[in-house]
Amino acid sequence: IDCSALVQLALARGGVRSMRDAWQQEDDPALGAYVDPQAPRRRGDVVFFKGHVGIMVDDVKIINATTTTMRVETESLDLVAARNGGIKAVRRPYP
Repeated sequence: IDCSALVQLALARGGVRSMRDAWQQEDDPALGAYVDPQAPRRRGDVVFFKGHVGIMVDDVKIINATTTTMRVETESLDLVAARNGGIKAVRRPYP
Protein backbone atom coordinates (compact mmCIF):
# COMPACT_ATOMS: atom_id res chain seq x y z
CA ILE A 1 0.00 0.00 0.00
CA ASP A 2 1.29 3.47 -0.74
CA CYS A 3 0.74 6.66 1.24
CA SER A 4 -2.24 7.98 -0.70
CA ALA A 5 -4.01 4.60 -0.70
CA LEU A 6 -3.56 4.44 3.08
CA VAL A 7 -5.17 7.87 3.45
CA GLN A 8 -7.94 7.01 0.98
CA LEU A 9 -8.79 3.75 2.79
CA ALA A 10 -8.66 5.32 6.26
CA LEU A 11 -10.96 8.13 5.18
CA ALA A 12 -13.33 5.68 3.48
CA ARG A 13 -13.66 3.78 6.77
CA GLY A 14 -14.81 7.09 8.27
CA GLY A 15 -17.32 7.66 5.48
CA VAL A 16 -15.25 10.21 3.53
CA ARG A 17 -14.64 9.60 -0.17
CA SER A 18 -11.38 10.96 -1.50
CA MET A 19 -9.29 11.03 -4.62
CA ARG A 20 -6.60 8.38 -5.14
CA ASP A 21 -3.26 10.18 -5.47
CA ALA A 22 -1.56 12.52 -2.97
CA TRP A 23 -1.55 15.46 -5.39
CA GLN A 24 -5.29 14.97 -6.02
CA GLN A 25 -6.03 14.61 -2.31
CA GLU A 26 -4.24 17.87 -1.58
CA ASP A 27 -6.80 19.73 -3.73
CA ASP A 28 -9.81 17.61 -2.71
CA PRO A 29 -12.34 19.70 -0.74
CA ALA A 30 -13.82 16.47 0.65
CA LEU A 31 -10.75 16.26 2.91
CA GLY A 32 -11.66 19.43 4.77
CA ALA A 33 -10.39 22.97 5.08
CA TYR A 34 -6.80 24.08 4.66
CA VAL A 35 -5.01 24.87 7.91
CA ASP A 36 -1.89 27.00 8.26
CA PRO A 37 1.02 24.54 7.92
CA GLN A 38 2.61 26.18 11.00
CA ALA A 39 -0.52 25.76 13.18
CA PRO A 40 -0.55 23.07 15.88
CA ARG A 41 -1.64 19.70 14.56
CA ARG A 42 -4.63 17.68 15.64
CA ARG A 43 -5.54 14.02 15.38
CA GLY A 44 -7.04 13.41 11.96
CA ASP A 45 -5.28 16.25 10.13
CA VAL A 46 -4.17 15.17 6.66
CA VAL A 47 -0.61 16.41 6.10
CA PHE A 48 0.91 16.78 2.64
CA PHE A 49 4.52 16.83 1.57
CA LYS A 50 6.01 16.85 -1.94
CA GLY A 51 4.71 13.54 -3.31
CA HIS A 52 3.67 12.19 0.10
CA VAL A 53 0.72 12.27 2.51
CA GLY A 54 -0.17 10.98 5.96
CA ILE A 55 -2.69 11.39 8.79
CA MET A 56 -1.89 12.78 12.22
CA VAL A 57 -2.32 10.30 15.06
CA ASP A 58 -1.96 13.04 17.67
CA ASP A 59 -0.21 16.40 17.81
CA VAL A 60 3.29 14.99 17.10
CA LYS A 61 2.93 11.60 15.37
CA ILE A 62 1.80 10.77 11.85
CA ILE A 63 0.79 7.46 10.30
CA ASN A 64 2.03 6.97 6.78
CA ALA A 65 3.12 4.35 4.29
CA THR A 66 6.79 5.05 3.75
CA THR A 67 9.23 3.95 1.09
CA THR A 68 11.99 4.24 3.69
CA THR A 69 10.92 0.94 5.28
CA MET A 70 8.25 -0.15 2.76
CA ARG A 71 5.71 -0.38 5.60
CA VAL A 72 2.93 1.56 7.26
CA GLU A 73 4.47 3.28 10.26
CA THR A 74 3.69 5.77 12.97
CA GLU A 75 6.52 8.28 13.06
CA SER A 76 7.38 11.72 14.37
CA LEU A 77 5.93 14.43 12.12
CA ASP A 78 9.25 16.28 12.37
CA LEU A 79 11.12 13.23 11.04
CA VAL A 80 8.71 12.76 8.12
CA ALA A 81 8.80 16.48 7.31
CA ALA A 82 12.61 16.52 7.33
CA ARG A 83 12.77 13.44 5.11
CA ASN A 84 10.25 14.89 2.61
CA GLY A 85 11.40 18.50 2.32
CA GLY A 86 8.95 20.05 4.78
CA ILE A 87 5.19 20.29 5.05
CA LYS A 88 3.48 21.47 1.89
CA ALA A 89 -0.14 21.69 3.10
CA VAL A 90 -2.49 20.54 5.87
CA ARG A 91 -6.20 19.81 5.59
CA ARG A 92 -8.40 19.43 8.65
CA PRO A 93 -11.51 17.29 8.14
CA TYR A 94 -14.80 19.08 8.56
CA PRO A 95 -16.48 18.46 11.92
